Amino acid sequence: MNFADIPDWPRRYFSKPAEGAGPFVYYVVFGPLDGGFEISATRYRCTGIPAGVRISSYSQLAYPMALDSFREHFLGEVLRESDPELAALVKAQTHCLLVQGPIEDGPTLNDFRNVIGLVTYLMDSGGVAVCDLQAMKWRSREQWRQEIFEPANPEPAAQTTIWMARDGENSIWMHTRGMRKFGRPDLSLRRVTPGYRDAVDELFKRLIGFQVQGGIVAEGQEIHMKGLPRGMRCHTRGGIDDIEFNNIHIDIEWPKY
Repeated sequence: MNFADIPDWPRRYFSKPAEGAGPFVYYVVFGPLDGGFEISATRYRCTGIPAGVRISSYSQLAYPMALDSFREHFLGEVLRESDPELAALVKAQTHCLLVQGPIEDGPTLNDFRNVIGLVTYLMDSGGVAVCDLQAMKWRSREQWRQEIFEPANPEPAAQTTIWMARDGENSIWMHTRGMRKFGRPDLSLRRVTPGYRDAVDELFKRLIGFQVQGGIVAEGQEIHMKGLPRGMRCHTRGGIDDIEFNNIHIDIEWPKY
């Protein structure tokens, strides 16, 4: 087995954050694991399970509340609204596997690549659906392989979610979920009016990509982007106990005029 044949996932803008909780992954795979546990490193681009990551197995018989805690409430509503067919399949499952824990915040995303390979192996070995709790996204086996594994890179847009919620009579609150997997803050901008929505969406995608690649948005950083007013600034807020993000976040403020 030659690990040298498995490409690194480098982070071109990497700098070590001064503070923060560090990267943390959290996936729930629904479906039984068929057979033993033996991952092909070359097939799954997985050179080993990161030291902090734990795999826990739960059955409906022994831990009924564990399964329902993930497929009911808000996460269940998200799935039922977006994919009723997959929701029915998840409801029929009697087993789930949790893959969770801290991974390295370093100049490569190799730990993250290994976790992606691990989850892909679990999906190929009996999993029918996976929930990424950090991004609050559900995927079928086929969607996971197509959107997450086959691109063979971190795929920032696929790894995060941009949520929109009403924030006034004619404005929305735009914010992200999923950046904790990379040890970087999520994003938040309130009072976004229709004329700015596309520009804010593009801003978020740029900042997501920059941070996934290890970049750090400086406290007080001013935004300079076509389509947005000058004077917008970034401020780090919150913590991992903030239920809107389960992460610190960058609060982007409109100019004060």
